[in-house]
Amino acid sequence: MALNSYLRNFRLGRLLASLKMAMSQPRRPQEVTRTPIAQPHFTPRETVLIWPLKAFANDSNPSVRILMVVEDAENRLIEVEMKRPPYDKLEIFEKKLYAKIYGTEDVMQNGLIPSGVDEQATLYEMLCSEQINEIVVKGRRYRLVHDPPDVLVNVELRAKIGTILMPHLKVDDFLKVREFTWFAGEPERGNRLPPIYRDGHNQIQVFSWNKIHSGRFLELLPEHQGKTIAVVADLGVDAVAKGFMLRQPIEAATESPFIFEERQKKYCSEEAPPGQYRIVDYNVLAHIYAKPRKGKPLFFPYCSEETISDDVRYPIILKELKGYNADLFFLQEVDKKLYESYLCHFFEDLGFGSSFVEKETTRGNGTPQLMREGVVIAFNKRKFAFEKEYKTQLANYVAEETNNDVMKCLESDRILKEKLLTRNNIALVVALKELSSDKTIIAASTHLFFDPAYENIKIIQAVLCSRFIDSVRRNYEDSKTRTIFGGDLNSTPKSAVVKFFEEGRVTEDSECWKSGDARGSFETNSLKYYSLCGSPGNTNVTGGFKGCLDYVFGCQNVQSVRVVPLPEEELVTRFTALPSPIAPSDHLALVCDVKIL
Repeated sequence: MALNSYLRNFRLGRLLASLKMAMSQPRRPQEVTRTPIAQPHFTPRETVLIWPLKAFANDSNPSVRILMVVEDAENRLIEVEMKRPPYDKLEIFEKKLYAKIYGTEDVMQNGLIPSGVDEQATLYEMLCSEQINEIVVKGRRYRLVHDPPDVLVNVELRAKIGTILMPHLKVDDFLKVREFTWFAGEPERGNRLPPIYRDGHNQIQVFSWNKIHSGRFLELLPEHQGKTIAVVADLGVDAVAKGFMLRQPIEAATESPFIFEERQKKYCSEEAPPGQYRIVDYNVLAHIYAKPRKGKPLFFPYCSEETISDDVRYPIILKELKGYNADLFFLQEVDKKLYESYLCHFFEDLGFGSSFVEKETTRGNGTPQLMREGVVIAFNKRKFAFEKEYKTQLANYVAEETNNDVMKCLESDRILKEKLLTRNNIALVVALKELSSDKTIIAASTHLFFDPAYENIKIIQAVLCSRFIDSVRRNYEDSKTRTIFGGDLNSTPKSAVVKFFEEGRVTEDSECWKSGDARGSFETNSLKYYSLCGSPGNTNVTGGFKGCLDYVFGCQNVQSVRVVPLPEEELVTRFTALPSPIAPSDHLALVCDVKIL
């Protein structure tokens, strides 16, 4: 008897446990059986979404777009999308809507359009002018929501452990998204994402999948390997939530650690100490120089196309930038796509502000053409407040009255003048207020001309850059300004360019003038600079060159406290040179901690 009683209680306990588990699991939401939208999404229920007078890519005329989820004649959920001319009569719209739901215009029910509304009125007059705030279908009221935000979500980056993943949206669409939520789970039959739905707290969920992160980017950790990942963009309860599922599971990490991992682990695992700021200067390698060029030799023949592809390099760059725990970034060769689609939103999620200036060049007919790459300055908003940004194309700045002496120098060398005035090099300056004091930080960056045969162009660009920075600095109280200048000067430490920034002058007998007829003597108007990274090692290592081209300078009231060593030579040359499977750029980042005096 005791044994039978025990078995009975045991079975009852297991049954109750199973029931409890089943009750704790969310029920599969009722699914939409028919939808015109291919992307995984969730459309709000009992709501009609209306986008008035939108012009669509395939439409020659503007339309009123209408989207709603309703029950059909068999009580199945279907999604109805209509694009109607704004001058459609309401009675025509009513018939078309019922035809969409029931497959015939004959099945009409009273109540779609509230009584007292003229059915001869146009669709725009009624629905789009907000004279009607609801319609009734099958006795159920549907709220009208006018012009809700809408986006298209995609993931174009290669998902590999140890990197960072971000969604891809149109440039302005990130601002429409209230929250990005990342999920992991098993795809359903046909490699489909399970239904997206809102739970009882109006939070976005994916049925049977686990939420792993909220935010604009996802760090791919070892526990994510082999899993399938999806991201859902929540635009608010009155908008369509859009999702995207990666078709391939997360890949394993590279066999070798990334070139920056050890230095970050040793020196950058924490933020700079109180009263100090960490600065990073980094040329991240633009797409235009990394991609194969038709009929021309490869810049990096030792790299596979996969290694230098944007979808592989971008996630590594994002991971590297985050790992420095920096306060101020100076970045060069930043693709416009990298900045607008990823970096500016990435920095914003990290609590940073940022500014970008794009290079432009001149076509044969004299019209400007954007290069789609440029310079970025990003700053920690917990430590600095944005004041103003200043940007210039150096070829334009030379024509200003303050540079008459430079123009006079150019007149003696027609080839030099023509070459300089068609260069696309730029300077960016951002004025920042130090939040812990009343000091103004003048943060500046540039990327000078690359060709070693034209040292004369580079020295003139250096003079122009120095003057432009000084012109900005004069807008602020002199005793309270501190200047930090980071950039790719395409010049070695013993060059006239570096000497000019450190000594404040270049003379007519300098070696930098020997490649042309022009000779000039120029001095800085005020500031001399000091290298905040001492004498860096090789910051640029390729198959044909290795040397220091990148610098971080400061005025005398900026003191270097610590310089983070460059990666070991063995890491740099493990795959011949840079870039490589473990290094996303042909340059190495300069990193230092400084104190503002």
